Amino acid sequence: MTGLPIYLETGGHRPAQLAMILPYLDSVGMDLKLPSVSGETRWQEHAEFLKLCYKSSVTVFVKIIISSNTDSRELDRSAELVADVSPEIPVFLQPVTL
Repeated sequence: MTGLPIYLETGGHRPAQLAMILPYLDSVGMDLKLPSVSGETRWQEHAEFLKLCYKSSVTVFVKIIISSNTDSRELDRSAELVADVSPEIPVFLQPVTL
């Protein structure tokens, strides 16, 4: 091991793969992709991924990608998803850039 801190920036929808590398990570930035923005529906995977991060010793934050197509109900659902794991997990909104 290098002794350097290891940060993973990820789409946060592959909890099985995360479990394999989680012991080697220090921090995780998880993108929560909204269906109205990404066309993907991965609520369950995002929830499982975030729970794994929170239960481990890594520092975690969530980044929600937003656009002019963002559905406010999805933002509410995202907030509930994060708060159900822990209301102390930081959440950042990031506008889509092209």
